[in-house]
Amino acid sequence: MSLRFLSAQWAASAYVGLVALGLNILLARLLGPARFGDYGVALAAGALSGIFLDGGFKTLLLRERTLATGALADLVPRLHAVAMGHALLTGAVMGSLSLLLFPDQRGLAIAVVACFSGVALTQFVSGALRGEGRFAADAGWQAGVRTFSAAAILGALALGVRTPAGVFLAWAMGSLGAILLLPHGQTRFPRLEWHPEAYRAAAFLLWIDLATVTYFRSDMLLLKGMGVPAREIGQYVAAYRFVEALILLTTPVSLLIFRKLRLEWRDSRRLRRRMWRTLLVSAAAGVLAAGLLAACAQWVIGLAYGTAYGEAARLLVVLACALLFILPNAVLTQAAIALNHERAYAVIATMAAVLNVGLNVWLIPRYGVKGAAWTTVATEGWLFVALIGHLATRRRAVGAAVADAEIVS
Repeated sequence: MSLRFLSAQWAASAYVGLVALGLNILLARLLGPARFGDYGVALAAGALSGIFLDGGFKTLLLRERTLATGALADLVPRLHAVAMGHALLTGAVMGSLSLLLFPDQRGLAIAVVACFSGVALTQFVSGALRGEGRFAADAGWQAGVRTFSAAAILGALALGVRTPAGVFLAWAMGSLGAILLLPHGQTRFPRLEWHPEAYRAAAFLLWIDLATVTYFRSDMLLLKGMGVPAREIGQYVAAYRFVEALILLTTPVSLLIFRKLRLEWRDSRRLRRRMWRTLLVSAAAGVLAAGLLAACAQWVIGLAYGTAYGEAARLLVVLACALLFILPNAVLTQAAIALNHERAYAVIATMAAVLNVGLNVWLIPRYGVKGAAWTTVATEGWLFVALIGHLATRRRAVGAAVADAEIVS
């Protein structure tokens, strides 16, 4: 059963990753380094806004549909509709604020909010399907959503669109089309309801997502804010996309790990054995991936982006080092959330975000995009050490997790 789930999820992740990578290569070539840098900065800003559009509900849907806890059990059947209502209401508020806060970039700001509102809605479906254990259905859903959004973006490019705003707007239209037209077996109608118990449970998950996106995306925003030329940012974005593509391929394993840990959280001996064994495998995979990517960086960048992105190859060698920690961190993160240690993880992720921003502020003025790349490696390394330290000291994790669940619920 696990192999079948993994095969379906890996096939979907490979498809989604290849399509995304192909689109990025096409956009990099059509927009050029400068506009592609602007696109990367807008994407980072959109990822931050997407955290509030999601509100922590994607992970909450995954967790509670896997195994409901406390007072949320009665809300689970309506939780997806409540999540949709939250995203649409938050999107409307953000769109209105964008008109006031970004008068010179209104079109781009609105397009980014629309895009990530659509992304949130599609991810709610994935969270619900994964929580129900319907990994094959989720794999089909992911592939369908990516096909719709890619087709919309390619259509816009064929019509002559060459601006980041046009790309994001097309992406939004593709996500909306997927929600309305693709079969997914989940609700299509939002509920504008206030459920304090759901928002209390989602608050820590939202904060974790916000801290995570901050240390993943703040570098691009800080590069822009510190006056680094858009062309250099474009080089950094090009290199970073390859690291993200490899991370995407680990998602199916992370999901399966989460589900197994969540279902076994009361069997402490079996749970610890599974977690540490999986961690060792992920660490070995990280070493292999980092070595291969660093060795092939020059060839990969040249083949994908062309001679205009020569600096991206040198940056990719540095960013590849982050994979030594990113892959094991994926396992540690799933373990922390599955065991209801989201409060402790929220503190750790916040410290990682603060460290990341601080290092970027210190290193970017001195070393530019290379400083941002080394900051990414340092942040992931610190996160690995902190998560290992937390989980290693929780020998009685199951009893503590049960107590935490009572408090959260």
